[in-house]
Amino acid sequence: MKELNKNEMQAVSGAGLFDFIFDTVSDVFQPITNAVAKGLGDMIAKGVSIIGNLINKDFFGKN
Repeated sequence: MKELNKNEMQAVSGAGLFDFIFDTVSDVFQPITNAVAKGLGDMIAKGVSIIGNLINKDFFGKN
């Protein structure tokens, strides 16, 4: 293994630190992200079904 010069050392430790922080933050926020995504999905599904019902009434309810 070759000796790293100062710049290479900083690059390696910076990348490692960033990875560590990113992984930690991801782990912390994963449940929150999942909950938000599920909440948004539920809201969108609800909205779509409401809109679908309104369209059905408007177009097919007049027969």
